[in-house]
Amino acid sequence: MEAGEGTHDFEGVVTRDCSMWMTSALGGVSQGSYRAPGSQPGLNLGKHVGDDPLDVEHNRHLVSRHLGAHVLYMEQIHSADVAIISRPGDIPSKGDIPKVDALILDTRNWPHDKHIPALAVMVADCLPLALYNSEVMAVVHVGRKGADGGVVKNTIEAMMLNGIDPSGLQVGIGAHICGDCYQVDSTIAGTFLERYPEALKVQGARNFGLDLGLIVEKQLRQAGVEAAIKRLGGCTLCCDRYYSYRRSKTCGRQALILAKS
Repeated sequence: MEAGEGTHDFEGVVTRDCSMWMTSALGGVSQGSYRAPGSQPGLNLGKHVGDDPLDVEHNRHLVSRHLGAHVLYMEQIHSADVAIISRPGDIPSKGDIPKVDALILDTRNWPHDKHIPALAVMVADCLPLALYNSEVMAVVHVGRKGADGGVVKNTIEAMMLNGIDPSGLQVGIGAHICGDCYQVDSTIAGTFLERYPEALKVQGARNFGLDLGLIVEKQLRQAGVEAAIKRLGGCTLCCDRYYSYRRSKTCGRQALILAKS
């Protein structure tokens, strides 16, 4: 174990095609506002949150070593934009995949002498989504803006344009803020009321609870995804093993990571 490195707190599911792993705030080397609850060094994976870049790189190295695979991260911007990687040359030589919130990896023509990377989606309350079969895998960052803007639909449509039948996709959802904790005002609630009334719960005269999980589940079914959802982790605000932007606006990011089995 390296200096400053604590015990990892990964929750995982392994299937025939892929394995999914949900990291937490525990087990890294980040300090200050990026420490884990209980003042333990944190496993922050986000480069964009103000943490020491060397600590973030060390944390990412720990994750890659644990998984035995290089991990691709996105520069997430709360958009509905999708990137597709179908060959090693599509991967940037440095940095994260720029300015997207969904990443698809098509392995059908991947060179046999090249390792297939894992995919990561970072969150600190937003919903991390994984979609996969034996040929492709995708990770999606679904916050309020992405849920409203159609990032789930765009991802599945991009997969369909590449010949993938959505009814054969497997699905995983990682730790995110629950519908009881995610309080929004009436203006935001109004943008979802007509399409997703089941995802809103009245919490006082002007506040509503917004359930991103129910929204995403409905969007998946509307897009033709039939598989039962595999769930990892709990509520990022209820459970203090996770970073939560709602708990502290200066905080790290955990990730849902999808890798070939």
